[in-house]
Amino acid sequence: MYSGFTKSVPREIEESAAIDGYGKLRAFWMIIFPLLLPATGTLIMLNVYGIWNDLFGPLLYLKDPAKMTLMAQVVQFKANTQSIDYGPIFALCVMATLPLIVLFFFTQKYMMKGLVAGAVKG
Repeated sequence: MYSGFTKSVPREIEESAAIDGYGKLRAFWMIIFPLLLPATGTLIMLNVYGIWNDLFGPLLYLKDPAKMTLMAQVVQFKANTQSIDYGPIFALCVMATLPLIVLFFFTQKYMMKGLVAGAVKG
């Protein structure tokens, strides 16, 4: 995603920053990076979603059920019962996805902007 986004930034911006006396690092930090904020925000959000929904990491590394994530607790809850009662399982699933839905509600404008702008070939 970053490569598509950085290819869409015109070289003239970097050249004009060099003419103004900016070094490469300062030009990147002051000019290029603010243009990359939608892509950066999108990548951060996608990583947050992946970490939040991670199932196998907590199951492999954590043995204490009190420290497990919600997704791992859903699987453990289902595995520890003989008869499956879907009511509590669905309640846990809603509790696990509700923060992501709220987070997406507040960041969807920036996330869509980052996804679309990174995919445009320029």
